[in-house]
Amino acid sequence: MNNEELAMKTWIESNLGVTTATLSREAARRWLKLLMRDDSLFFQLAIYGFVGRRQEDLGNKSFPEQEFAEFCGEFVTKLRLVLQCKGQAHSVPMFKRIGVRTMQTLFQLHNQGELS
Repeated sequence: MNNEELAMKTWIESNLGVTTATLSREAARRWLKLLMRDDSLFFQLAIYGFVGRRQEDLGNKSFPEQEFAEFCGEFVTKLRLVLQCKGQAHSVPMFKRIGVRTMQTLFQLHNQGELS
């Protein structure tokens, strides 16, 4: 494990409750830069946060593979919303699945200018 991965894991463990409203733009940029540089590590760390949050909330230890895939797509979208909307975004948890309908609603609000 390299220093960046260790630092990110420590950050994730301390920020399992972070939301789109509380995640800083700087942190969102750092995540997206990691995605561009090393998508494998990016998704490993995102899933690490997802599993940590899920265990904190429900104590579940096994997840359907499809749930991981859906979370990963949502996570990238949430990072982009943070960068586009700053603190004005509707608050949704970063390390928790919120579902397709909620994501669609966020995009509709963003496109109507209510999140900008």
